[in-house]
Amino acid sequence: MTQPIIVEKTAKTVKEALNAALLELQLEEKDVEVQVLEEPNKGFLGFIGVKPARIRVTVKPDPLRDAVRFLSDVFLTMDVKAEIIPVWKDQILHITFKGDDLGILIGRRGDTLDALQYLTNLAVNRLSLSRLRIVLDVENYRQRREETLIRLAKRLGDKAKRSGTRVVLEPMNPQERRIIHTALQGDSKLSTFSEGEDPFRKVIIVPKQEIRRPREDRPHGFASEHNISGPRGRTRRYQDRNGLPKSIEKDNSGYDR
Repeated sequence: MTQPIIVEKTAKTVKEALNAALLELQLEEKDVEVQVLEEPNKGFLGFIGVKPARIRVTVKPDPLRDAVRFLSDVFLTMDVKAEIIPVWKDQILHITFKGDDLGILIGRRGDTLDALQYLTNLAVNRLSLSRLRIVLDVENYRQRREETLIRLAKRLGDKAKRSGTRVVLEPMNPQERRIIHTALQGDSKLSTFSEGEDPFRKVIIVPKQEIRRPREDRPHGFASEHNISGPRGRTRRYQDRNGLPKSIEKDNSGYDR
């Protein structure tokens, strides 16, 4: 946590000093705490020993206000026109943006939106005594992305079960990896885990019983005879090191397969 924003002002009266502070901070009186450091003194005969009023104004933490102000400044810099709609849900501040051509706020697979969300959380929580979670969204993009990831998880989960081999997904951020894990956690035939380091960390879907290529395990020194048909149906019989007969196909170039 960093130090709160504090402004000191002097003026002829406390009211004038407060108005000057509020104008600088672009806040209302309800948003600040005011401490009078020195009361004004008109002095003797109105000019001898005159002292101005001096006050200290401390900005009260307000997550919603701070988030909206931060985002408004960012949009102004980016020359983006968007309506900012904040809503509290389960002690989480959800902020949605509405407007035309807001794809620039989403970026490739939500990268820009995630970065903006990270910066907003930093800006707001720097003055907060407790950690507040802020979630940003653009016209319901996150829900649509979640639905897409759930369908992807189900499809790749089915692929893993059919093939009997693990499936490796592309790198994802922690929130999207969590969606994949959650979508498949109820499937008794699959397990999931994450591997690698961010930003390249990825989810791996593994069937509980992976299918392995069968191997022929024979006792040491044992050899059996095989008749393998070649392109022309010809087989060639030869003896192995133990003198036992075997058959193996010869290809057109004369090399054993």
